[in-house]
Amino acid sequence: IHNPMFYVQMTSETDELLYWLKLVTVGVIGSLTIHAGYKFYRNLRQENGRSRWQEFHAAIGLIPPLIPTALSSGATSITLDSKQPLNHNVARFRFLLPHPEQVLGLRPGQHISIAATVGGKRVVRMYSPVSGNEARGYFDVIIKRYEGEHALSKHIHAMNEGDKLECDGPRGHIIYRGRGTFVIGRSKNRERRTFHSLTAIAGGSGITPLLPILKSSLEAYSDSCSIHLIFANSTEKDLFITEELDALAETHPTRFRLTYTVSKAGDDWRGCVGRADSSEMLKLILRPSEDHVVMICGPNPMVKSVVNALKEMGHQERNVLVF
Repeated sequence: IHNPMFYVQMTSETDELLYWLKLVTVGVIGSLTIHAGYKFYRNLRQENGRSRWQEFHAAIGLIPPLIPTALSSGATSITLDSKQPLNHNVARFRFLLPHPEQVLGLRPGQHISIAATVGGKRVVRMYSPVSGNEARGYFDVIIKRYEGEHALSKHIHAMNEGDKLECDGPRGHIIYRGRGTFVIGRSKNRERRTFHSLTAIAGGSGITPLLPILKSSLEAYSDSCSIHLIFANSTEKDLFITEELDALAETHPTRFRLTYTVSKAGDDWRGCVGRADSSEMLKLILRPSEDHVVMICGPNPMVKSVVNALKEMGHQERNVLVF
């Protein structure tokens, strides 16, 4: 064993053996990693794992893979899948897209047009989906029923599962890009603005275009924008999606403040009383600042009244966004 030639030969053979052992070990570990990664990927891609797939991408900072959008080719046929009543005249409707892997293709703040023939007349109205663009194969809209011979909302409320409509978009001049940043305006006149705090004033079904923005901000790891939602309705029975809003407030207590107010209150009402433009509600809005934006959506009289009141309070028009 003291023979130098024997020692060199043994060392060479030992090194070669170790080299192949290392190579085999790396190969086995690599194969197991690929297999485990594939199973993890498949699990996330399953129907019950889609939300976790989005969370996974957000957690590691990757851009999700490109997904075909339903609106990329113009007007799209949609099929009513289900209807869920939310109160006496408001319901959540789920519409199926042409392909189960499609997403609608909207950013928070944007909306779509929905068209149908009602009473022999083609009627088009704008609606804001509330399901988020991560939903594949479907989207949800919340619609309040209005009466009238050519009311599209009345027509939709009377639809049966399997009935079809036509939608088009995206539309809208306000897009939320996250971290308090909005893109405001159309084409060449677009302006990028960033705010540290946000007040959302919603009247009735006016909550629908604001909800995707609120959820997008609150559910993003990197977004620190503070939000106050004032949700105004005529009476307590007109309220809806309170469980969803309460859950957001409970999950994000340091970033999200929630105020319910009704114009006419019953004896058991524990929220605020007063219209959205009442002095009591306006006192809840932060003082005018370039770091603070106010978003408003609701019936036209309410919107006009609130906008005028905000101007009197000193809020700049560029810091008030009307949907």
